[in-house]
Amino acid sequence: MTHTKLSSINSIITSHPWLIPLVWFISRKGCREFTISELSKDLGVSGRLARSLAYYGVRVGLLSRTRESYSATICPRNSLNITRNDRVFVAVLGESFFVAKVGRRRIKWFTVPRWAVEGEGEVNVSGKLRARARLVGRVLKSLS
Repeated sequence: MTHTKLSSINSIITSHPWLIPLVWFISRKGCREFTISELSKDLGVSGRLARSLAYYGVRVGLLSRTRESYSATICPRNSLNITRNDRVFVAVLGESFFVAKVGRRRIKWFTVPRWAVEGEGEVNVSGKLRARARLVGRVLKSLS
């Protein structure tokens, strides 16, 4: 099965949200070459998960692979709005927050609508959405 190369970082994040930590890594390191061990160390994940991230990064056109290293084919600008707090990455795109929680062996992701975090719908939010909105709020509050 072939996949088309995605052209923009925003479309990569919306269609493959588990790649948010990889996009964050590339935006911080610039468009230089890196190895799997560097990616694994900076993200705090296992080598196997780092290899999977790099594999999917190549598949969507975000990375290119050389013999033993990888380099970015699309350089995200520094103004890209991805924040990190420990093992939680939050990307702000349009009216949604895309969240990636990094574990040792997997990445869980979900989206949270902006209104749930910014207080407009706090009264009506319950269950999982409320917990997720609080998590996003904590990550964004840690920056200020």
